[in-house]
Amino acid sequence: MLEESSIKKTIAAIKYFKNKMIEYQVNSYRMVGTSALRDVENDNLLRDKIKQKTNLNLEIISGREEARLAYLGANIGRKTTPGAVIDIGGGSTEIIIREKDEIQLHSLQVGAVRLTERFIANPNREISPEEIKAIKEETIHQAAGLDFDLSAVIGVGGTITTLAAIKNKMTTYKRELIEGTQLSLTEVNKQIERIAKRDIIARRETPGLPEKRADIIPAGAAILAALMENFAVSKITVSDQDILYGLLQEQINK
Repeated sequence: MLEESSIKKTIAAIKYFKNKMIEYQVNSYRMVGTSALRDVENDNLLRDKIKQKTNLNLEIISGREEARLAYLGANIGRKTTPGAVIDIGGGSTEIIIREKDEIQLHSLQVGAVRLTERFIANPNREISPEEIKAIKEETIHQAAGLDFDLSAVIGVGGTITTLAAIKNKMTTYKRELIEGTQLSLTEVNKQIERIAKRDIIARRETPGLPEKRADIIPAGAAILAALMENFAVSKITVSDQDILYGLLQEQINK
């Protein structure tokens, strides 16, 4: 169930964006909800209140639509089409494969927030190896039965771009430095080990790690490592272009 306080925060954020759109004379827009809103029972409450307070329409999209948009976003401006895109979100992870000019979409119910809540007793403290192991095992369980070649992988979403920012030791997020960063499986596992050994206060001092992601980044990184291990992926290329870019491209096309 969505909590009233969370609904208020969401509407406040939407009002802020609406004011920006008015300021810049934007006349075409689309607002979508993803994994968290697919799961809750009272999504209509949020939808109705957004309409009442902002006169904007909220569309809750399926996991397959989310994956398609992420793949579209990751492709913008690329000379070659990626073989696969991995998008780790808060509630779900999308794996998008391109084989013989066909796109296959797979949405797994593993996300940085979801698995933090399920497997980490207290994200403000050090994370135990057992907790990281449980997250990896759940991810591999969710991916059971999927069999494909994840070569030339593009990684998008907040978890993966944060890991790239940590690798680049960014004190200020710079999209141009994130785009194209390579992350190896060895590097991801080393980041997990370093971050998990720190409590939330020490974690927030890590260059490149936003304060608001300090509690969920261990789970998100463990999801990525598990997928790379499961599909024998030695490295991924990071992109800042995800579902937002896919939505933007479709609005432009229209």
